[in-house]
Amino acid sequence: HMGHARSMIVFDTVARYLRYLGYEVTHVTNFTDVDDKIITRAAKEGIEPLDLSKRYIDRYFEDAAKLGINRADIYPKASECIPDIIRMVQRIIDNGFAYVTSDGSVYFSVDKVEDYGRLTNQKLENMSNQGRQVLNDEEKRNPMDFAVWKAAKPGECYWDSPWGKGRPGWHIECSAMIDKYLGEQIDIHGGGNDLIFPHHENEILQTEAVTGKPLSNYWMHNGMLQVKGHGMSKEEKMSKSLGNFFTVKDVAAKFDTQTIRFYFLNTHYMSPLVYGEDMLEEARNANARLINNYRELKSYVRNAPREMPMRMTAATSSKATDRRSGMPWMTTSTPGRPSRSSSRSQGRPTRPYPRRHCPRRPRRGTSHSSTSSTASSTSSPRTTVRTTRPSTTS
Repeated sequence: HMGHARSMIVFDTVARYLRYLGYEVTHVTNFTDVDDKIITRAAKEGIEPLDLSKRYIDRYFEDAAKLGINRADIYPKASECIPDIIRMVQRIIDNGFAYVTSDGSVYFSVDKVEDYGRLTNQKLENMSNQGRQVLNDEEKRNPMDFAVWKAAKPGECYWDSPWGKGRPGWHIECSAMIDKYLGEQIDIHGGGNDLIFPHHENEILQTEAVTGKPLSNYWMHNGMLQVKGHGMSKEEKMSKSLGNFFTVKDVAAKFDTQTIRFYFLNTHYMSPLVYGEDMLEEARNANARLINNYRELKSYVRNAPREMPMRMTAATSSKATDRRSGMPWMTTSTPGRPSRSSSRSQGRPTRPYPRRHCPRRPRRGTSHSSTSSTASSTSSPRTTVRTTRPSTTS
């Protein structure tokens, strides 16, 4: 829906801009194609979970095309990385950060780390359960411990592992896919701000338990798209579970791609944004004005006079130059009027043509230092951008 569209457009724009600056970008968007919600939904429809996921992944690409999203470089799926996930879980256990329960599940022990909650600036003892529900398993040593491998229940899809039949936990999928396709560290990790806790907090713990290195140099989280509440209620998050969402397909049928992108990008990516067709109409009008102004400026510059219509004579002094531009100072004379002096104390230098006709190109910045350890030392620095789509059905 349009809530997902905001994250898609934000990180598509980040990747575009980094490439514009000259960075070599590897952009990865992963798909969680097996989790609790997918399994439950597939059971209701009487189909396999991976078949359900494929349907929604196909819709994702259809919506991305309507939004003008450039294709990412890699689109990994959790189901295609099971061996990598199992190896990472085993390394977490070997390093003493996880334990196996009697049913074959594997939990990460949050008591083994000292700075859990660094992204949200919270302490473990003060954390309340946010995001997805943390189930209170009797064998969990701490209620905040989270599953990196879940034992399969009757009728669920599963994969064989050293701990029995099961499937990966939600958080471990992303850590394993990053390690497989991008390496131990990345430059930018992104997603909606609803993923900060517990998802991204737990990703940090898992990865650092294996590598001993920071997972990402920068974290970017876009704000939620909200809808106007009913009655006395205030704005609320756009969510499929609340039934207050608008699909990309329906909105794209009424508004063009540029309007939708302008609507999202006209607000700071971290700020919440209220959805409404009246606001999209305002965005369409504002975008049209911007395009018209741009075309008029291009035409004005293209048709600007190349020479001054008045007679001009260069100053005779070799030192009489404009210090800012290096151009010689000029004296102008018009029939019936005395010439302007080129003296520094009596007059200002004039240019070959009026300032308003001087087309000035913006100066392009250059990178003087690498973004991270993954940035190359060549003239084309490298950065890695990864965005997260939490679920193919959410």
